[in-house]
Amino acid sequence: MGKAAWSSKTRQTELIGVRLNSELKSLLDERAKENGISPTSQARVLLARSLGFSTEVGTRPPSRRYAQKTISQDLKRAIYFLDLLQDMRRELRYLTHTLTRTHHDPSESPAIAAALAKISASLHDIQIHVTGGKT
Repeated sequence: MGKAAWSSKTRQTELIGVRLNSELKSLLDERAKENGISPTSQARVLLARSLGFSTEVGTRPPSRRYAQKTISQDLKRAIYFLDLLQDMRRELRYLTHTLTRTHHDPSESPAIAAALAKISASLHDIQIHVTGGKT
């Protein structure tokens, strides 16, 4: 898809720099997305309207940078898988710390059993995700 042709009337030759806070920038981005134009074009249109400028101003579609990118199912699964592995790592660290500290204290047995059960459940979730639900 090529760039839109600019007529001599709509050719933009002057530049001003405008600083915005993040809230106003988000609002501008949202409005531009609704209108299918770039944030810069949206700002140009709003400025022209507010000043009563009667000549049509040039607009362009948003660049690829502003296009919403979707996350693939594989990437979502990989992120979930990583999250499960991080949970297991935390539980294993807890077990290591607990077993080192309370090697001879049987009162910690329920906490250790609970952590092992959580690890077992996480491993089961990983198995389901890796196999696509076929166990």
